[in-house]
Amino acid sequence: MSIIKDTELYKKAEPIIKYAVNFLAVTKNARAVKKAIKENSEYLKAFKKAFRQRSRVMSVRITNDSLRGFVESYRKKNVKAIKIADVKLSDNEPIMLCPVKDDLTRIKEHVRHYRQIGVRHLAYIDNESTDGTFEWLSEQGDVSLFTVSETFNPARKLAWMRQAADILGFDRWYLKPDSDEFFVYPSIETISISRYIEHLETKNIDAVLAPMIDMYSKDSVFSSDLEHDFRQKHCYFDTDTYTRRTVFYTQSITGGPRYRAFALCGELAKYPLVKAKESYFLSDHDACPYKLNFQTKGAGAFLLHYKFLDYDYDKYLKFAKSGIHTKDSGDHKRYISTHKENPQMSLYCSSSQKLTSSMDLLKINICDDAFFNELAAVFQ
Repeated sequence: MSIIKDTELYKKAEPIIKYAVNFLAVTKNARAVKKAIKENSEYLKAFKKAFRQRSRVMSVRITNDSLRGFVESYRKKNVKAIKIADVKLSDNEPIMLCPVKDDLTRIKEHVRHYRQIGVRHLAYIDNESTDGTFEWLSEQGDVSLFTVSETFNPARKLAWMRQAADILGFDRWYLKPDSDEFFVYPSIETISISRYIEHLETKNIDAVLAPMIDMYSKDSVFSSDLEHDFRQKHCYFDTDTYTRRTVFYTQSITGGPRYRAFALCGELAKYPLVKAKESYFLSDHDACPYKLNFQTKGAGAFLLHYKFLDYDYDKYLKFAKSGIHTKDSGDHKRYISTHKENPQMSLYCSSSQKLTSSMDLLKINICDDAFFNELAAVFQ
């Protein structure tokens, strides 16, 4: 093979060979997913149609076992309800549903933020925390608390959230942020989440595109202390480095400081606010049926994403070693290697925008301007 690689013939044939190998892997994966769906039809029956739609795209996009991992985790029904908050919600009030593990300081701020914007029912799925997260959440009267004893990976996380939703119910609004994500929209200081959802209802919008907007400070990456006003310090964001494009099943958003500083093109589009039905399959970066992914033309809200704190570096070291995240935790490995090469690197640059109010978010170049203009006109 080494002799062949030195020839011009191999150089010309290499792309074809790689395509053939990838095609075989994709085909094998697609067959395995189809088999998993068939064997677990009874478990998936409520959302099988949407799951099949999801599997057709995923088997083309990637060659791993994420969908099979979802099926295996969902079938086990490992998510257990510890307590369900006694909160009566109106039709336009969401349940905030979030998985968490060992993130006590950030979770306290997380709870404070969602209460502040008008969320009255918070639900957390604790994945064997040992830092007091579980105990603190169990003391909060407006928190429904679930536990799961299973090693994390992105596919299992989706299965856990589906199991919790099976218990909490459907035909209702859900907010689905991670523990480092804070859902916001322009005018959030004066427009509660329920009034924002009222506007969605009048526009027949059931899912909102809210990309992750990475927040950072002027200090070097991973130097800010999680326990000391991390949101006040990490108050800068990019406005013009994001790119939105439409693919046939969803809207894709890439860029931001992680592309600018780490040359990473990870998917930033998320659909965290959804009026969920039992027949839907709700992923992080898109939803099924795919018509849900096109109800705004660009961002209709944002997820302020705080992922470059001192605490996060040690966490990413563990992720990189275990490979439990998407693409064998490749993004986390890049964060670590870049930081080692340049420990003083800061994400702040001359074009960074300071977040002084939610209206500053309108400067981001991927907004659905028509949507926000209508929102402002209704609530002015």
